Amino acid sequence: MPPERRILRDQVNQALRAALTAGELTPGAVYSAPVLAARFGVSATPVREAMLDLVREGLVEAVPNKGFRVIEVTERDLAELLEIRALLEAPSAVLVARSASRAQLEALVGPARAGGDPGFHQALLTLAGNRHLVALVDELRRRGAHCGGEAAGHERLVDLMLTRDLDGVEALMHRHLVG
Repeated sequence: MPPERRILRDQVNQALRAALTAGELTPGAVYSAPVLAARFGVSATPVREAMLDLVREGLVEAVPNKGFRVIEVTERDLAELLEIRALLEAPSAVLVARSASRAQLEALVGPARAGGDPGFHQALLTLAGNRHLVALVDELRRRGAHCGGEAAGHERLVDLMLTRDLDGVEALMHRHLVG
């Protein structure tokens, strides 16, 4: 795929994600590629390609000869996705607390204070050294499994990691994700 086509597809993908997040695309509704293309001022091809990316991620489904249906994420779906994140992230946070250097842990203070939940979790999981874990958790987050963590919780987690309180790290991370 030519680089300019890839860039356009990525731009449409980001615009579609933003529309999904903002609730501008209604769960259950079917949207055609040509209608979305007109909305974004592009041809239908990059819209179809971007929507197929979202199909692979489970955010929309293809409806033959009609377009794409936005999948409704139920409370149960969210709870199950967050449970999976807790199963992945709590032990990973313990691993990081056990093995990361003090300087690496202190580097988490900035993202913790920034209050950006995805950025903090990505920085933390990156320290675990498993790029597949980072990608998988990012996919779960995109599917709707946001935990909306506040900066104070992140800062407390970093404090626990710095004191190597492994039980505290695991418990707080679990509470942070599933309540």
